[in-house]
Amino acid sequence: MECLNPSSSTLLTLVPKELSGTLYLTGYSDEICGYPEASVFRYDGSAFHEWEPFQQIPFDAGNYVGYVFDFQGYTYMSGVYRNPLGPGDVGLMRFNGSAWENVPGWNTTLAIKDYTIRNDTLYVAGAFRTSSGGPGNYVAYFDGQNWNDMAGGMSLPVAPNSAAVTTLRWHGDRLYAGGVFTHASGQSMNGGLAWWDGEQWCGFPEIFEHEPGDQDPLTRPTVLDIAVWRDSLFITGSYRNTANETIKQVAQWIGGNASINCEVPDAIIDQPWSSSLEVFPNPAQTELSIRNSPSGASHIQVRDALGRLLLDQPYTAGRSISVEHLSAGTYAVRLLNNRSEHLATGRFIRQ
Repeated sequence: MECLNPSSSTLLTLVPKELSGTLYLTGYSDEICGYPEASVFRYDGSAFHEWEPFQQIPFDAGNYVGYVFDFQGYTYMSGVYRNPLGPGDVGLMRFNGSAWENVPGWNTTLAIKDYTIRNDTLYVAGAFRTSSGGPGNYVAYFDGQNWNDMAGGMSLPVAPNSAAVTTLRWHGDRLYAGGVFTHASGQSMNGGLAWWDGEQWCGFPEIFEHEPGDQDPLTRPTVLDIAVWRDSLFITGSYRNTANETIKQVAQWIGGNASINCEVPDAIIDQPWSSSLEVFPNPAQTELSIRNSPSGASHIQVRDALGRLLLDQPYTAGRSISVEHLSAGTYAVRLLNNRSEHLATGRFIRQ
């Protein structure tokens, strides 16, 4: 940008994730643009600068900063760096405009790997746990003064030290968490992915199952990252396909009633939800039909593998739809009621 550094840098990350007026460059202690060595520099749109609050952190070549972000009038900084208020290292502090403060209830240097802010609440995920002084097991939320452990968080009983939640992402009103774990809220989740309903963690069946007695956390289902794109949820990591083979790829969630360990809300108990539709012929060439469609279905949608909406029209049970205009590939078909509520989902291949 405005300077050229002659050697590789250990400043690794651009933050924050949330909207902010300042862009920060963070990582291990290093120098940039001739400034003294530090773990945080700020960028104002035209030039890098020293970040004055970090000058209060005692210098140590091993200082590391991960995230810098604003929350409720404070600037928070995660990582592992020397404590400006006493001996040893700290993992999370906040700057009040003139000095650093300890964050109430945070007493660990184990990593924060992701965070998100919604409705004036800070959610964090990482490798921390209550036994190490963390406010929760791998996940927790904070209202500015007090932490909540989110129904006990996650665990990996066969290898507790290998567990972690590495990514958090909102999709609609649901918070999704991905990482290396097999239990959440004290119940088996099959591993790798769960969503928060406001009171407990809910899981997913099928591809996130693991072999009984499997003691190797590296062969457990693992979700490395979650993204929302074109209103669809995508995950990447290692999990099983329908042939029960461990695969490493990207998967798209197309909806359906696939939650486990969570009660279905009373308001939808009587709705004819289904996790799959019986579509034929499959593969299809010109027309596609549906057997035993759920009652109340009045609308049909077809999306491609990227989540793009290609067909959206009224639906009448027993009538086929034309798919000859679609290119060869795999598609998702959804039925909705007259309130645009999703009733059922299926897949088909267009030859």
